[in-house]
Amino acid sequence: MEGSVTGAAGRRKAAVSLISVLLFMPVFLSSSGLFNSLSFEARGLPVSLLIAALFPIAILACRSVSALSVLAALFVCILLPTALFGILDPEHFSLTLSMSYLSSLIVGFSAYSLMTRLEPSVAPERVLLIGVYTISVVTLIWLPYQLQNVLNDGRANGSVFDVFVIYQVWVYWPTVLAIGLCASFISRDPWMWIFRAVLFVGIIFTGAREPFLLIFMFGILFAVAKRRSIYFLMIGAAGAAFASALILFMLLYPEALISLKLMAMLSGETSLDGGRFDVLEQFDLVNVNFLLGTGFSEAGVFGSTHNQYLEFYYRGGVFGLIVAAILVFVWVRSYGRCSSFLWSIFGALLSVSYLLNTPIRVPYTGAIMWTLFFFLIASSGILPKKGNMRSELAPA
Repeated sequence: MEGSVTGAAGRRKAAVSLISVLLFMPVFLSSSGLFNSLSFEARGLPVSLLIAALFPIAILACRSVSALSVLAALFVCILLPTALFGILDPEHFSLTLSMSYLSSLIVGFSAYSLMTRLEPSVAPERVLLIGVYTISVVTLIWLPYQLQNVLNDGRANGSVFDVFVIYQVWVYWPTVLAIGLCASFISRDPWMWIFRAVLFVGIIFTGAREPFLLIFMFGILFAVAKRRSIYFLMIGAAGAAFASALILFMLLYPEALISLKLMAMLSGETSLDGGRFDVLEQFDLVNVNFLLGTGFSEAGVFGSTHNQYLEFYYRGGVFGLIVAAILVFVWVRSYGRCSSFLWSIFGALLSVSYLLNTPIRVPYTGAIMWTLFFFLIASSGILPKKGNMRSELAPA
């Protein structure tokens, strides 16, 4: 009897690990595979979308009233302005963008719900560490194949042995590499430095600047979460070591794209915003419908504002701002109630990635971020858990 219980627990634990691996797996089927997309370096579907098929089961399995309530509110805030805008302007109505947002939300909620149902004690730290191992292994396979491209072109592309492709290798893949690098510090084992080195080189290969800001902000927020001066000193020392390693790389590989970008910024040749303000000029943020935006549709400019908060407003008007408010409110409320790593990583995403890109409108990065978000909800205690309302509402 004891053996069967142990075996069942082992199977549930393995299932949680499998969901975590699928969530962080950056591999997309290539253009020569079963799926194809018109977007450059965005071909195919992410492996994590397989989790979306379990969405009905995830709703029934969810034990958190808070998670279900927030999920419903997010669905309304995305679909309602889209539907209303479709009625007002059917010529420009499209579900493409709203489905992109909802797909990542569905995967994130399903991953959280299923993992916590299978293993109620599962911690977000374990999920993040599995993510570190997953993306590190893929990165280790990808790096040698891309070495020649880095030497010739200054950066890698998304191809993995011409069989698979990494989604938007220059924009969103670096964000996930940075999440992994931050999460790697959950483990204190010395061998974890091997994974950190792999992730750091992977970031360098992409030629992206955002990950460095993300890692820096994570360090600041982690020190705030710990509320100990020693952590600020450690973050300062780590920042100095990081800057030294980056300078050394720039000296050894001055033709690498990240070196050229940083030198151009330091010399004033390019702006610190990376051209984001030029992109915003394409969007009429002043005259957009205040209530509905463009309805998460293809109306206006079908592109990215490279700012998730402005994107929420431009696409969803007031309803989009409600989504942004929910994200920030849950994060603020979870301070001191959840893992310092989870709080710091999500806060860094809100203050860096959300200001420079639109990471939750795409299935891969969005699924990871929504999963972390629902873990934050579980810790913030907004509403009692399903099936245990009376005990949670009772005074301490």
